Amino acid sequence: MLWLLKILFTLVLLVPLSGCAPDLSQKAPRAPASASTISAEGGSAYGGNHQPSTITQKVPPDQAAELRTLTTEKIRAVWCQDIGDGADAGAEGVHLRLMGYDSEDGRGERAILAKPANYAKPLLTPRGERIVFSNPREQKIYVVNFDGSGLRAFSDGFALAVWEDPLNGNEWVYAGTAVSNSTALEHIRRQLLNQASVSEPVWDRTLLDIDNFQLSADGRRASGSYPWPACGLLELPNGAAEKFGDGCWPSLAPDNSYLLWFFDGAHRNLTLCATTNGRRWVIHLAQAPGIEGFEVYHPRWSSHPRFMAMTGPYKEGEGDNRIRGGGAGVEIHLGRFSPDFQNIEQWVQLTHNTNADFSPDVWIARPQRWSVATAGAAGSRSVSARPSEPAPAVADKATSASWPGRTDNLVFLWENRSKNNEVFDPESGQKRICRTEPHGLARYGRFLEMDTEGGAFVAESGADELLAGCLKSYQFGIEALVTATRTSQSGPTRSGLSINHQPSTINHHSEGPARIIACSSGPDSFNFILGQEQDRLVFRLRTATNQVAAHDPVFDLGAITADKPCHVIVSYRPGELSAYMDGKQVLLAKSIEAGHWGPQHLIFGDEWTGGINWAGKLEGVALYTRWIDPQEARRKFELYAERLPGRKPATRLALMARPVELARIPTLAAIAPYRRALVVNRYDVEKVAQGRYAEAQVMVAHWAILDGQVLPDATRDKNQTYQLILEPFDEHPELEGERLIMESDEFRLSLYYQVR
Repeated sequence: MLWLLKILFTLVLLVPLSGCAPDLSQKAPRAPASASTISAEGGSAYGGNHQPSTITQKVPPDQAAELRTLTTEKIRAVWCQDIGDGADAGAEGVHLRLMGYDSEDGRGERAILAKPANYAKPLLTPRGERIVFSNPREQKIYVVNFDGSGLRAFSDGFALAVWEDPLNGNEWVYAGTAVSNSTALEHIRRQLLNQASVSEPVWDRTLLDIDNFQLSADGRRASGSYPWPACGLLELPNGAAEKFGDGCWPSLAPDNSYLLWFFDGAHRNLTLCATTNGRRWVIHLAQAPGIEGFEVYHPRWSSHPRFMAMTGPYKEGEGDNRIRGGGAGVEIHLGRFSPDFQNIEQWVQLTHNTNADFSPDVWIARPQRWSVATAGAAGSRSVSARPSEPAPAVADKATSASWPGRTDNLVFLWENRSKNNEVFDPESGQKRICRTEPHGLARYGRFLEMDTEGGAFVAESGADELLAGCLKSYQFGIEALVTATRTSQSGPTRSGLSINHQPSTINHHSEGPARIIACSSGPDSFNFILGQEQDRLVFRLRTATNQVAAHDPVFDLGAITADKPCHVIVSYRPGELSAYMDGKQVLLAKSIEAGHWGPQHLIFGDEWTGGINWAGKLEGVALYTRWIDPQEARRKFELYAERLPGRKPATRLALMARPVELARIPTLAAIAPYRRALVVNRYDVEKVAQGRYAEAQVMVAHWAILDGQVLPDATRDKNQTYQLILEPFDEHPELEGERLIMESDEFRLSLYYQVR
């Protein structure tokens, strides 16, 4: 049952809320920002006389005692409550009220601002005295006292976090500006809570999603989704961004341990990361009392590292859309981590009412009782807490003890999906993240590499930088670890759609080899192509001596064998082209002059126009605008080869099985903003053809949607027997954070993944 303990299913990632988040660019006509107190007689979405709605509570008699046992200290909490249909988990509408709770005043749950309006992402200030919230419709930020007095407009934008400077006690509001047609923010800055005109830049290297940006006590680190689904640790201001996984709702412990979590696609589990040593483990939230295995949402660290808050359970609706269903049963739950942070040792349900409660933020008076084990983290640091000047970007060292070694003139880097894949851009003086997007049937492999069979990955950047650099240096270097799925292959491989989903137009006389790496815009328009022709690795180069690309030479680099990784380097300088396979030189061509280069796309696994697919796996891709000599080529191979011996094949199982319970195939709208989804079906096992399996039934996850398209074999027939090639779901880390849909409650069965 390891799959259940590890992920409790990477089920349904449901709503477009924070990757996952509402479109913050949708707004009503804006009023000028004002720091003045808003009159109760009107002038604001929050003004005007309004009689508080009745709050029906069902508080158990022992709740106060439970809370005292949980923390021993005073608790304050704020959240937004849906008094409409109970389905506004993203706080996009105006049928909300701002709620609060104080464990010591005896009032229980109360409306701080009762007028129905928008109260997005309410945040308690570090002393627990005031609340900062946002109105994405107005694109304005507001501040109000905990007792509901002193409501005032603070600033334009959307508030992400509040933080107190330990050196001088100043309280800061961290905020950003909404991006059109996006769930993310840009131009992250901080403003003094008591003087909004005092503003300092914090982060503009990437976009940031609204959930969750949380700071360490020293103010030097923050959790962030930059943007979704990449979750990691940000160095402030404008420093490094270190990726720790794909998911949503990253959160950072509010001390200086730099302990980080991110939420999985099932909305049931947290992956915790000790960022100082790389150790990671999973905590299962859906096992909390009262959740009953259903989804939870809005996970957020409280003001103390031992405590967190979340909402749930989400039971309303059917199939793949439970978060959007919300429901009156959605309550706020508080959890206390064990001292070593390996689990949640106690839960208490905070709210007990007949409305849906969303987006909690919890403040706890600093307790003396609850010690914090570092869980491998760094502990407290003596660091200045004032990120008033942007941290300068630093170029990568020319030589490194780890791959890729020398990094000068490196313009594109894609090691694998788990890495940040950054290069230093000398033009901007900043680091640039190199991202790729899978298209067609392309997906990620077990070692987080690109698996291009039936599709391709397209680079968001790199082609223009490569061209500009090569036009200056008249040199280039290409490096990759290549693993072919089939020993013999070449184009054309299929008809159908191009990368842009337009009909493929292939010239069958000049299409050339199956594309491994192509800098091109069509079969006859390219700068270079690394490809496979039958069982040979080949390279095509656009040269100055030929006016027609079809006449350019094709260089044979050597034989390639299926399922055997091959480290490849191709390097050029005026008059000379060389190539290396596994560190050994396999080509040295003289009197070669590259030329006729122009703007192109950078594609992995196919041609830009489609139809020349290469079936294989690709990782460790590095593109340079300089020559790579034989000694460096050997060193790069040695550095990458160091990581390969520990790789072991997954445990494989082959079954003949008939489906007995089928998950419904979701619509693309239902899984937005995701464009890929797996479904889990339950099968009766008729025959074990390979491996060992003793159960009468098996749960199988297989792809239903890739690149926004429902796959032809996504639908299964209960009257048909299928041959299934399976591997344990636990042995496929690339599926972490992927959308996975299941409607069965047969958790006792092992979960497998259907491989190609």
